Order: sequence, then structure tokens, then C-alpha cells
Amino acid sequence: IDKIADERDRGFREICLFLGRDSDVRIRMVFFEDAATKYANTGHQGAGWAFGNTIVEIYNDQQKLDPYHETAHILMRPYGSPPALFNEGFATYMSERLGAHALNSMSGGEALIYDRASQLNGEGQLIPLEELLTYTEIGSRQTNPPVAYPEAASFVKFLIDTYGKDKFLKAYGTLKNSGDKSVQKQNVDALESIYDKSLGELRDEWKKAFLKS
Repeated sequence: IDKIADERDRGFREICLFLGRDSDVRIRMVFFEDAATKYANTGHQGAGWAFGNTIVEIYNDQQKLDPYHETAHILMRPYGSPPALFNEGFATYMSERLGAHALNSMSGGEALIYDRASQLNGEGQLIPLEELLTYTEIGSRQTNPPVAYPEAASFVKFLIDTYGKDKFLKAYGTLKNSGDKSVQKQNVDALESIYDKSLGELRDEWKKAFLKS
């Protein structure tokens, strides 16, 4: 328990440091011994879930989530509610930034985000960026999580590494998570305006970034 608490506290501090803003939120952690018990008690499928100021995770000898992903979700709530590409992509990116194997629970093993994106690209598995930007969640079977998570994280990494944190946070706070096609069109327009690039140009630059890594 002490080790878990130390890891979580460090992650909390490091994410706040990255964002440049402290937080007084207190996070409650709930661990379940296996997936069946977690589902029976919460109705949530998957290894981890952040809602309100609570994080629920499976924790046993075979399955442990990295200590940063779900914390990042909670700490990013004040910044906006963007499409899943930004929401899940940032949490996964932050896990790797803080030293975790971010893709370990997403069928990526110990691969780095850019390396996994390059592999998926080589296999022709990447989801078209225009489509991924419309996803309202990543985790259900139809969203193809083993591809969508690393792809989203690699795009977020590209945006932050290439154009900086401030523009990314502006996009995070401007784009809206919605299944409405008109809102999705507005998201593309906003992204292109913030970065002064077309979505196609951003896609080409992103692919060059992970292919040369």
C-alpha cells in the first residue's frame, strides 16, 4: 500500500508540474482483485476507470495499471472535455513521459508509443486520423483499443513535442467530445486554426515524426 501511495503521489505531483498548476483535489482509490469482482460491483468493463474524484482499478499479481493514466484523467478535467483522441491520448502519453510502460495493458507490451505507432502503420492498421478524431471514447471493442490508444498517444506526443504544451492545452480546452457531426466539423476547424495547419498537413508531419524515431 505504501509503495502504491508513493507512486500515485509522485504521479500527481509530476502531472501538476507539467500542467503548471497545482491541484487540491483528493483522489480516492478503489482496487478490485479481479475483473469479475470489479464488474459485479461497478458495472464497468476494463482494467481502470476514473469518475468524479475516484479511480477504480483491477490490481493483482498478473494485472496492474501504471500509476499515472487514470490520475491524468482526473487532473485534466478542469481543462476541458475533448474528443477521446485528446483525452485518452494525453493520459497514455503522460504515463510514458513519467516512465511507465504506457501500452502494457493495451497489447503493446513494453513498446514505446512512437515505435508502436510505426509498427501499426507498417501493418496498415492505423485508424484514419479523421475517423479517430470523431471517437467519443476509446476502450469498447468497436474502437479497437490496441490500435486507438497508441495511435492517439502518438498524435498527442507529436503535438506537444513539436508545437508545445500551450497550444495542446488550448486545443484540449477548445475541442468538444461529441457524436454530432456538426460539432466534429467544428473540432477539425478549431484544430486547424490553433495549429495553422490543415488536418492533412498535421497528419503528414505526425507520421514523419514517429517514423523517424
